[in-house]
Amino acid sequence: MNRDKKSICLVCKEMAIVGTPLLYRHVVIDEQLNKDLESTLSSPEAHHGLIHIRTLRINTRRFDDCDFDGHERSPVITAIYSLLRAIPEDALTRFE
Repeated sequence: MNRDKKSICLVCKEMAIVGTPLLYRHVVIDEQLNKDLESTLSSPEAHHGLIHIRTLRINTRRFDDCDFDGHERSPVITAIYSLLRAIPEDALTRFE
């Protein structure tokens, strides 16, 4: 289903304007973060689709390797932090 939405976004700029909010409305982050997602999240201003996220689900259990005292974060925590910073304030309607 997201493959179809992505295809719509790649047709032309006008279709990207219509399709991007649909593509990014519901985002699920799995335990396996790929390098493309990590690079997108490291500079959220470079990707305009992130501002359209309304529901966010994080499916990971890899919080045991992070230090919540702010010393060293795991890549998962860093990616989630970057993603949450990219979402406009009060735009997120659901977080799991």
